[in-house]
Amino acid sequence: MFELYYNQRIKKYPNGVEYVTTFNKTVFNPLHHKKNVDYSERDNFRLPFGPDIETRLDNLKRSREAAFDIALLNNFDWFVTLTFNDNIVNAYNEDDVNRVVKKFFDNMVQRHDLKYLCVPELHKSGRIHLHCLMSGELDLIDSGTDLIPQRKKPVEREKSFRICPDVSKHKQVFNLLNWKRGWSTAIKFTKCDDGLNGTMAIAKYITKYMTKDLCKILKHYYYAGGHLIRDVETEYKNVIFEDMDGIPVEIKGTELQVKYCVRGVF
Repeated sequence: MFELYYNQRIKKYPNGVEYVTTFNKTVFNPLHHKKNVDYSERDNFRLPFGPDIETRLDNLKRSREAAFDIALLNNFDWFVTLTFNDNIVNAYNEDDVNRVVKKFFDNMVQRHDLKYLCVPELHKSGRIHLHCLMSGELDLIDSGTDLIPQRKKPVEREKSFRICPDVSKHKQVFNLLNWKRGWSTAIKFTKCDDGLNGTMAIAKYITKYMTKDLCKILKHYYYAGGHLIRDVETEYKNVIFEDMDGIPVEIKGTELQVKYCVRGVF
């Protein structure tokens, strides 16, 4: 029998990973069906919770999911951090940052075939900077520094070898010459077990910056563009909630419980 409402959604990514979300009620309405119910004649009928559940989810949570999907569906080559020169851009002002960033990305897409996913981070000082996944015709130059496990920030190369003699653990850091509005670092992805050049770990890393504090202050949770794949292969099912893997989590203010499960991550 064809069903309209489901309690489980399975997102399937190209590397074989499946992200499974299971509710204790039928909340998913993939066809956006509107159901008319005569409550006067059917007092005992209980409409599924889900016709509008996705529109009621927190915008930040949905943005994080969308950004995570983009990161896993597309093959990016570089992890890039962009900061702003105070003499050129007011890094405390979202409108100023947004104007500069959008112009930069539009130009890079048109002239350099850029694909990008970029997440703002709000520093404790109130300054905005950006963490990005990129691929395309980037103009890069060696920064003379390496990223090593013992340090959070890039270290001058000669010094980095004294701290970490194991060359295999070094990541060469480049600067992005296309970025004229401040400073940048760019690190090439290395092949990882997830089969997507390490983007499973990078996807988790970059979306962690999408926080509630960011939500309160900035309107743009992320920037993305170029020839990106955005749609995830998705399957919907109705299953027995208690039989599914995952720890049940209660959603405050509702009768809902949800379980999350990731399959195929090594």
